[in-house]
Amino acid sequence: MSWVCQFICLSAFAAHAIAAPQKLRRSQPLPDFALTYSPYSYIYSGEQWFPSDISVHLQNTIPEANFVATGAPGTVNVNNLNTYNSSIYLTSNDNPDNKPAWILSTYGKPDSNGYSAAPGTIIAVQKNETWVDVFYFYFYSYNYGGK
Repeated sequence: MSWVCQFICLSAFAAHAIAAPQKLRRSQPLPDFALTYSPYSYIYSGEQWFPSDISVHLQNTIPEANFVATGAPGTVNVNNLNTYNSSIYLTSNDNPDNKPAWILSTYGKPDSNGYSAAPGTIIAVQKNETWVDVFYFYFYSYNYGGK
């Protein structure tokens, strides 16, 4: 049994259901303990790069193979992402060194209460009768990595 839902990251992970990917056999609401015991995530107060929305990220990419565009900018989305084979890679429409707004993800910056508008994902997988693995993810469009 598997569960998939979307969460708001950074302080308490508050969840609401979204459609499950096709490869999952069954999707149900998350078990209560997945939210009750979800981790807190803290961001350094001087951070400049924040969690973002993969949908926004995909809107700002173009699919390419061997440095040749295979589609128009903004045509990749979460609903068709799995239709691209492993020879296709996604290239930014913008130079990351120019710090475009979508990479900076200012909407992902936590508010005064510590909450971010950037979505994330919770995946819970039933391993056996008594064991459930729960994974918590959020997405960054850009990893600065320092100098």
